[in-house]
Order: sequence, then C-alpha cells, then structure tokens
Amino acid sequence: MQIPKPLSVKRFNYSVDRRPACNTSLVKVLVQRSTDTFVVNQSLVLHTDKKNTASFKVLQNNNFVKTEETETSFNWKFKMNKRPLILYIAMSLDGYIAKPNDDLSFLSIVEQEGEDYGYANFIKTVDAVIVGRKTYDKVISMGFDFPHADKDTYIITRTARPNIGSVKFYTGDLKSLVDKLKTENGKNIFCDGGAEIVNELLKLNLIDEIIISVIPILVGNGTKLFKDGRPEQKLELVSVKSFDKGLTQLHYKRADN
Repeated sequence: MQIPKPLSVKRFNYSVDRRPACNTSLVKVLVQRSTDTFVVNQSLVLHTDKKNTASFKVLQNNNFVKTEETETSFNWKFKMNKRPLILYIAMSLDGYIAKPNDDLSFLSIVEQEGEDYGYANFIKTVDAVIVGRKTYDKVISMGFDFPHADKDTYIITRTARPNIGSVKFYTGDLKSLVDKLKTENGKNIFCDGGAEIVNELLKLNLIDEIIISVIPILVGNGTKLFKDGRPEQKLELVSVKSFDKGLTQLHYKRADN
C-alpha cells in the first residue's frame, strides 16, 4: 500500500511509557526498539533516538493504534481515512429523479430567488466528480456548459471518447476507479447521477454519504432513483433541513463509517 504525499502532517512522539491517543486502523506498523529504524508498511522510514522514542509524520486525519507490545517491538495499525463519495441529488416524494423522456420540469416548483439549497457550499467541498454518460449528454444537449469542467471528472461510459480537459470518459472498472480516488489526497468525491451509476455504486457499497433533496410532488412515473437488487445498507441521519418551498433535504451517512 503506497502512502501518498500528505497535504499536511502531524507529528507524534512516543516511548515505552507515553504514546499518542489513537483510533481504529488498517495497516500494521512495526517499531523495533532494538534498532534505529522505524518502518511504516515499508513505505516510510524514519529513525528512533537512543531513548527508543520514535518521531514520525502522519497524513492528515490518519491515526495509529497499538495492537501488541513485546520487549523488543511494538505492533501498531495505521488507518488512512479515505475521501468520502457523496451522492447529492434531488428526487420527488415518490422517488423519481426524472419524469418520462428525462423531463426535469418538476424541479422548478421549488425554484426561489437567492436559494440554492446549499449547493454552492457543498460544491466547494468537492474536487472530483463521477457522472453517468446519459446524464452528461443530457446536460450538453440542453445547451449548458458542463458544470464540472473545472474538476477532476469521470464520465462513466461504455464507449471511449477523447478527454476534454479535466473531463475524462472512463470505460474501465467502476470499483477500481472509486477505490483509487478514495485513497488519493483531495476533497470530497461527488456522484452527480444518473440512476444507473448510483445503483451500481450502491451495489458495490461505495457510497459513503447521501444528501437527497425531496421535492414536494408525486410524479407517478419516470426514472426511479433507487432500484431493486441492492444489498441492505444501514444509515445514520446527519441532518434534516426544511425550506419555504416545501423541499426537505435529508443527509445520511453510512452507519459503518
């Protein structure tokens, strides 16, 4: 497991009697007190002093935890906190993200001058985007500039196309892509639809947070956000926000995070 270059670092010192407070972890770390070498998964090598106190740098938000100690060694585990993949989307009260023929007109019932329902603040936390090819083509066909052209964007497609700046047309394995993005330094990862990509990510258990804006309408027919055939996934409620136009925004995160 290669440890990427940190955005910022913390420094911990520990000895036999003093160790940092730590959380859960994934990768075993071995400190050999009988030598002057400190190894983190063979990816990072620093030194210990003659008092057997090791100093080491840790990626931002990452932690160590002691799992075992002998007279000659400490065993630690190392946790790399991954970037979350967040689904941020609007749907009708009965679960549709579009009416037949990709009609999005029902979204207009909650339009209000000066109200973006938190989107501007949310998008500031994002620097990578995953979106389905159908959703991308729909945006372009409506004559709009693609809104994520300034971000590291992956259009999930079965047909290869030339990249357009930072917008990449990705034909590879979806799980491999998401796993790679989550281990890289950066801000949050945004899934911007559509339903096919959302449900594939849910099947693979890759979505970490869900922010859904519920539009006060029963559409009755169209494209469902959630489809059958997914594994059960327990969630924790982060927040609920209500707005003047009747929109309710629900924010959940995975219960196992």
